[in-house]
Amino acid sequence: MMEDVAISADSLDTFEMFSAPLIKDVDQVSYDLSFWSVFWLIATAVFLYIGFYLIQKYVIDVIQSRKARISAKRYFPIVTSAFWLLYFIRVAYIFIKPYPLVGIVVVLIVLLGFWRFLKDFIAGLVFKVQNNYGVNQRVQLNANSGVINELLNTHVKLEADNGELIYIPYSEFANQIIRKPSTQERLKQFSFTLIKEKTDIEHVKHIALSCPWIISDQTPRVSYNELSKELTISGYTLDLNYIPKIKKYFE
Repeated sequence: MMEDVAISADSLDTFEMFSAPLIKDVDQVSYDLSFWSVFWLIATAVFLYIGFYLIQKYVIDVIQSRKARISAKRYFPIVTSAFWLLYFIRVAYIFIKPYPLVGIVVVLIVLLGFWRFLKDFIAGLVFKVQNNYGVNQRVQLNANSGVINELLNTHVKLEADNGELIYIPYSEFANQIIRKPSTQERLKQFSFTLIKEKTDIEHVKHIALSCPWIISDQTPRVSYNELSKELTISGYTLDLNYIPKIKKYFE
């Protein structure tokens, strides 16, 4: 009997001796899979961010149809914001599924650490969907007044009347608005002439539509006199003080 116990103990020791490296390899494989999963999640996010940035920065501006270009500028930020929100939910699910308790703790830590960012991000998504305010629109706030220069992911970029650029979180922007001037009150008509030896009218029209200080809803007018070499540009802006900037934009 004692001999059988001794044999069993020896067999168990032998099994542990041979199985230990295998168990170690399995643990290492599991670690590697977890590491690569996180790596690919981060790599995918970086790749998509670069892709979205290139589309918004370069692709949308080359759309020929003005109506389609305006629609793309309005809806593309909404689509990307919704996508990132769904991507975050998906990543949270991937972490929570295998280890619910650990995953929930990690997600809560991330939420606490990035709560301000997430709050402004979601508020920005709602702000863009409502479409009550847009680029080149003049607003009067508690402490400043100016023109909306750009709608970012988490902030509104406002150009104040003194030329200063102010970044206001979406979660605070609505509470600071005192007055939104009417369309007729906001628009200021302008016209100026530049001397150009040679001019591509279509190219100039494209520049006029992309100029941030010209109201694109009111199509700017461009004409060129080949005899006098005069290029005349007229349209609408929010403030006549922007005319020097508009001229410089075409020079």
